Amino acid sequence: MSPPLNAAKSWANQCDEPHNNHHSALRAAAVGSGVAGTCIVIFRVVSRLYTDQRLWWDDWSHIVAGV
Repeated sequence: MSPPLNAAKSWANQCDEPHNNHHSALRAAAVGSGVAGTCIVIFRVVSRLYTDQRLWWDDWSHIVAGV
């Protein structure tokens, strides 16, 4: 058999196999980063209320962006 024909058969065999699925890892990264961001905003607001007893415009913008 000629080398180009062997290469074509190799590609055809690879196309029939299932590909690696990274769906669960991508979902875990998306959920994890969302949870981490929400926790950071909550900790920021709690620390601001604990130390300064008031929230500034940037704190409100973080809250609005989180909603």
